Amino acid sequence: MSMIISESGDQSKIHKPVPITVVAFVNFAGAAATIVFLVTDFTAVIPVQLDVLFSLLALGACVLGWGLLKLQNWARIGTVLFMAFVGIGSVVGLIGTFKSLNVVIMLFFLCQVTVQGTIIAYLVHPHARKFFDVEPVTLNLK
Repeated sequence: MSMIISESGDQSKIHKPVPITVVAFVNFAGAAATIVFLVTDFTAVIPVQLDVLFSLLALGACVLGWGLLKLQNWARIGTVLFMAFVGIGSVVGLIGTFKSLNVVIMLFFLCQVTVQGTIIAYLVHPHARKFFDVEPVTLNLK
């Protein structure tokens, strides 16, 4: 497990990166919101197949959050892919709100797209990649 050691070189003071912890808890919060949605009365309008899909997505978000807390590179890549996958739905929802012009729902989807894009941009940035023991990729174009 890789963690950043304090600048003084003291290994007793190990710091976890706060943004990665926040992203992990965003995954946990999304999973919790999905589970709350599934156990409420809204499930009467959702087919059973979608219940299973949403349950699997919530489970996947929990696994990715746990992996991010352990600073696993597979969790970083999985979170980028998961946020891109969910972001497609958010963009479609945002475009769909232009038809009804419901400002509250439009702002909700806009916030979702913004958060998902910010998470993707952070996790692919070289500064975040170093926490996962991954060398930055450089293109040598000649």
